[in-house]
Amino acid sequence: MAEHFLEAAESLATQRGSSSHVFSKLEERKAALELSVSDFYKTVESSWEELLRNGEISNATEVEVTARSIAAAQTALSCGQQMFPLLGLSAAMEDADINRCWRDLQTACSHSLLRNF
Repeated sequence: MAEHFLEAAESLATQRGSSSHVFSKLEERKAALELSVSDFYKTVESSWEELLRNGEISNATEVEVTARSIAAAQTALSCGQQMFPLLGLSAAMEDADINRCWRDLQTACSHSLLRNF
């Protein structure tokens, strides 16, 4: 969802002729998301290897998988929270693709399993 949001954000920013600040922020968010997703998959892969090796995963590994899941969700959410205000009024229109992406991202990331409280 965050990748789709960022793609829609880039498309809208290009259409609007947005400033270099917007494109710089967009690249920053893409890099942060890529790193977070990569960390998540490395942790999941490691937990899978541990499961195959030991027949179970340790509590510490389970905690790490949970932490990486939450971190990835928070990074995804921050993509929307940081970019949406920079995209102008057209992004706020209910029928805009970017608006649907933003709402989907907000909804998914508000799931209780993806919050760290």
